[in-house]
Amino acid sequence: MENIFEYEDNGGELTIKHLKSGVKDTLTSIVIPETIGGKPVSCISDYAFTGSSITDIEIGENIKVIGKAAFLSSPKLKKVIWNCNCDKIPEYCFANCSELKQFDFLRIKEIKTGAFHNSGLEKIYLPWNIESISDSAFGECKELKSVFWNCSCGKIPESCFCGCSKIFQFDFSKVKEIGNFAFSQSGLQEVYLPENIENISDRVFLHCKQLKKIVWNCKYNQIPESCFCGCSSLLQFDFSNVKILGKGSFKESGLQEISLPKNIKYIFKSAFKDCKELKNVTWDCECYKIPELCFHNCSSLSQFDFSNVKIVGSDAFGGSGLQKIHLTPNIKEIEWRTFTYCTKLNEVIWDCDYKEVPELCFYGCSSLKQFDFSNLRKLKKEAFASSGLTSVELNKGTEVCKRCFANCENLKKVEWLSSRRIKGDIFKGCKNITEIFVSDKVKVIDETAFMASPNAEITFV
Repeated sequence: MENIFEYEDNGGELTIKHLKSGVKDTLTSIVIPETIGGKPVSCISDYAFTGSSITDIEIGENIKVIGKAAFLSSPKLKKVIWNCNCDKIPEYCFANCSELKQFDFLRIKEIKTGAFHNSGLEKIYLPWNIESISDSAFGECKELKSVFWNCSCGKIPESCFCGCSKIFQFDFSKVKEIGNFAFSQSGLQEVYLPENIENISDRVFLHCKQLKKIVWNCKYNQIPESCFCGCSSLLQFDFSNVKILGKGSFKESGLQEISLPKNIKYIFKSAFKDCKELKNVTWDCECYKIPELCFHNCSSLSQFDFSNVKIVGSDAFGGSGLQKIHLTPNIKEIEWRTFTYCTKLNEVIWDCDYKEVPELCFYGCSSLKQFDFSNLRKLKKEAFASSGLTSVELNKGTEVCKRCFANCENLKKVEWLSSRRIKGDIFKGCKNITEIFVSDKVKVIDETAFMASPNAEITFV
């Protein structure tokens, strides 16, 4: 039989390098011979058949080692008979083999990184003999519909089924750990996480846009970072088995209603950021701080009960749909930018013990026409800048910082009853002030203080 392979001799055993140039694009079916020229063939080298036009290949028992990416990007490869003594499928071995619909894993112990990445596999049965699976093994397999996970490998590795858009369900009963991005952008619709699962890494279900239902019964009581980020069909979630919500855990999800019970001890930043459909939140958890960016851009969230909150984090409600805020006495601290660009906010009741309006707190709150400043000690930088205030009445002793009311174009009346100096940029860009009442105890009014409103009348009281 004519030899069709280029090979090299390694101490009496041959390694197939690649097909001879004259036959590379003409052969469709290949059998790896046991010998060439009387010498045993024991290895297939790295990239040996990469980009070839073969449709099927039989690898006999004589082969001990197969190199990485051996069949990478072989677009016509449909059938593989793996009878060799090599029990490891190497890195990217069948990656981009779009016509490879099935594979028998009964002789395999290890599946290495990207082994079947972007292949045409439609159904996978992973038997008990498989001991190790590496990252991205089946990532981007767009035709993969079902997976039977019976292997002794207890961990689904990083990006294992990432981008497998036709996987609608998965049985996690034989799984202990789930790695980063394992099912991100997959087609999962329902997920049941049983008690056997001990650890879940970050972004496991990231951007699973068809995911509608999660049952979280696993031992792992922390929802990892960005776990359900972008799950736009996920409308509800039962938090009763969870203690910690990771950073961005439900960011951009479809949640409409949230009830956070007492078992929740800590919530990281951005947990519900950009949940555009979120309408109702019940905050009964023992996490007394609403973290940074927690409800940022939750545009359907019109109200919130602050009675179980001690600290409101920076930008916690920025861009949200809040219409009325009652800051109750239990609140001890409010961080900066908390309600920035809440364009529907029209009423604020400031009853909390915290007597300083933070920097940029109500910046861009264009519907906020009135505010009671009587119980406040300090208004920090740009606290009400670009808001919709129509009048401002400041009591004696209230400290007003830089550009506090800058660009409040609806502002018409100012009552400055404090004895403090009126600095030049506090009302910068306020074009429509017509009435100004200033305490006769004020010693200094900067020349530029009301420059933007040339028709304003100043009266000393």
